[in-house]
Amino acid sequence: MKTRFLFLSRFPVLLLGILMMIACSSNSDNPMEKPEHPVLLNFTHSGCKVVSTTKSNLVDHSNYLSNSVLQTDDIDKDAISLKAMPDGKLRIEHGNVTLSCEALIQIDFRVEGKTLILTEKSTDDTNCTCDYDLVLTLEGLDETAYHVIVQRQTIDRKGAATQKAVTYGDFNFTYSKDLSLTTKINRL
Repeated sequence: MKTRFLFLSRFPVLLLGILMMIACSSNSDNPMEKPEHPVLLNFTHSGCKVVSTTKSNLVDHSNYLSNSVLQTDDIDKDAISLKAMPDGKLRIEHGNVTLSCEALIQIDFRVEGKTLILTEKSTDDTNCTCDYDLVLTLEGLDETAYHVIVQRQTIDRKGAATQKAVTYGDFNFTYSKDLSLTTKINRL
């Protein structure tokens, strides 16, 4: 009787242990497993940068967020830089994107087959504009060709859309582990 009582009192602990081992052995939650399709891991931006209208006439907007200084002749509008990282991730930098000063900036990312759709969302409630560098980190890309569509959308200060997303441009690239490419957006 005492043996049966010990078994019954330990049975829930034994059952819980077995269930935990089964749950932990599942591969679906393995952080080292490659995602099924590309996913956005991270998004940052430079803040409002300093831009000039001529080489001798610098307009300083550094009080907004950043202290970088660029000359107009150095700016490559609509340039996209793609760089494969050693850990299998892809860094995408959309340089010199003109948006409102002190803008709230968000990115929406979705995948349709081999098409990556980036929607750059921002507020436009100020009376000035400046350039920003938008930087995204993706993972889960296959070594294949991709088509990228870049859209723009205006949002309010709470992040709600105030207009429908509009396709701004597109470009193509082929992902590989040694990818290092700067390309232009084809304006549509």
